[in-house]
Amino acid sequence: MVKLPHYVLRQKLAELSGVNYETVKKYSDLGLLDFVGERPRRYKTRETVNRLMAINELKENGYSLEMIKEQFTFCKDCGHSQAAHKEFVTQHKPTDVLGLGDNCSECNCKKFK
Repeated sequence: MVKLPHYVLRQKLAELSGVNYETVKKYSDLGLLDFVGERPRRYKTRETVNRLMAINELKENGYSLEMIKEQFTFCKDCGHSQAAHKEFVTQHKPTDVLGLGDNCSECNCKKFK
């Protein structure tokens, strides 16, 4: 088993994941990839390679980058994804969610505000 560094720069991340450097940059700028530091940005190796693989799989299944971002944007209060919150609101009658606004269906937290 090859031992990978804990953090890598964007170029190395592109090499390890097989994803184009410019694509890694775009995803990072869109907030799809977490990084440490501003200049240069460093990425957690295994976590980010796994995230890139998940993004590619979602894209292959027809997800837009906006939809993918919702899958990876999590509520700071409850940990549910933004997509899960939206799904709850769209699956219930307006009277079911009246007064809930963007609250989480499971823990009633206020998120994404």
